[in-house]
Amino acid sequence: TFANVFNLHAVIDTWSLWKGPVLIRQLEIDDLTVKLLQNEDEQVNWAFEGMAATTAEPAESLPFLLESVSVHDAYIDFNSPRLDQPVVAIIERFEQSSPDGQSVQAVAEGSLGGRPMQLELSAGPRERLLQGQDVTLEIDGDFGNISLAGSVEFENLWQPVKPLVDLELAGPDFRELTDMLGIEGLGSGAMALSVNSERNEAFETQVKGSLGDNSLDRHAGMESLASLSGVSVEAQIDGPNFGRLARLTGNEGWPEQPFEIATRIQRSGQALEVEEFGLVLAGATIELAGDVPGFPELAGSQLSLRINGTDLAPFSAVTGLQDLPPGAFSLAGDVNTNAEG
Repeated sequence: TFANVFNLHAVIDTWSLWKGPVLIRQLEIDDLTVKLLQNEDEQVNWAFEGMAATTAEPAESLPFLLESVSVHDAYIDFNSPRLDQPVVAIIERFEQSSPDGQSVQAVAEGSLGGRPMQLELSAGPRERLLQGQDVTLEIDGDFGNISLAGSVEFENLWQPVKPLVDLELAGPDFRELTDMLGIEGLGSGAMALSVNSERNEAFETQVKGSLGDNSLDRHAGMESLASLSGVSVEAQIDGPNFGRLARLTGNEGWPEQPFEIATRIQRSGQALEVEEFGLVLAGATIELAGDVPGFPELAGSQLSLRINGTDLAPFSAVTGLQDLPPGAFSLAGDVNTNAEG
């Protein structure tokens, strides 16, 4: 069973059923249980037949309004083969209301992964929220010893183009966060990560900081979130376990060893230019550069690949090659495809 609820009570403004949007003056839910499952084939139990994505235009306003929401004793369980253990969230109390009539405020109290959780959200101004224009969302949360705070300003809530993001994630030990999220093997240590964006001629985002033994410095520029035709990304990432990160994305077999990544990528229209991509892992260095004029198609591409290392054995699983000879190795090559691929 996907979800069970012991008690649900709703009070609806009947006149709003005719004039829209539907106004739910009060919604109360007690003893809710939700079990979310993902299998090896990435199939999930919360996607049902007929829920295929549509190409409809983004909504211009909320289809319904929630004036007051109260949830007590909700149990949410998520399990996936990509996790080392299920993620369990218990919401003892969730309250959403608009006490000042100017903003919508929500408070959630409970636990995540066995650690105490308290989250406060505020969105408004209320009239702009109803229209989905120029809305500010403020976030203040504590998850065990970890804090998440900041704001996001949306010029268009239904189709964000250049949202202003200012978020800070901090805590004394990254392992506490990964334990809450059911993940092992990504190291430990103090964490301080910031996510910021600016609206200039291009939409620019910066993610910078450390998550324990992992460090991240990534800058991206693009015309807007609605268009990926003009994108530039520059990033430096390093951490203690590349294989575990790869498994989170469904890629098995990579060595679970420390790594370093450096990359600079540009995209203009369909043309993708890989100025630099370098991965240092398990005694090997992998370098890739070149142009793909019709990304994601490879027709007309010119790519250069260089690989060298001290031992092929750590890569036997990801390559599918067994009984590889020991010792140093080196591989270099260029790939040039014609216009027909």
